Amino acid sequence: IYDKKRFTFVKLLLKTVFIIFPYDSILKITAKYNHNIQKIGLSQSSRQYIQDLSINISKTNMPVIKGGCLIFGNHPTGLDPYILSSIIERDDVYIVADIYQQRKGNNIGKHIVPIVYARTQKNLDNREFLNKIGFYIMRQFTGYVDKNLVKIQNEQTVKTAGKLIQEGHVVIIFPDGGSNNP
Repeated sequence: IYDKKRFTFVKLLLKTVFIIFPYDSILKITAKYNHNIQKIGLSQSSRQYIQDLSINISKTNMPVIKGGCLIFGNHPTGLDPYILSSIIERDDVYIVADIYQQRKGNNIGKHIVPIVYARTQKNLDNREFLNKIGFYIMRQFTGYVDKNLVKIQNEQTVKTAGKLIQEGHVVIIFPDGGSNNP
């Protein structure tokens, strides 16, 4: 998957970014979040994660969800899945997300229903400057996928999500997969 020449540039870029911005503490908080999922469950761990990031959530009009449920909505920030997981009083929540999200950690990975995002130049062209940089870096780690494989994987994603809902679980999906189309 990795082209060593491209990956070397990405590693250098990330090292520079980590020196300029204090991401070390965010990485530690995220590692704690992944570890806590196994100990205290997804919902409580997500609440702790949001608190550790000093974000206040005003929980209003959130109904108690019983049985299978599909939640879908926009995705203006990278924190949306964590926020939703923190306010849903259940640990059997699954998030349809780009397959690379499943690789972030073994405990959060168990709550990801992987979807393969069509990685094309058009995706890159439709993004703002900083978003393009993040998208480019992410693609260096995840590689590019053949369109036929995308179709096969995503058909499996739909089947898996449907099965989870039928079994009584909560599935969250952000159809746009990002904030490039408000």
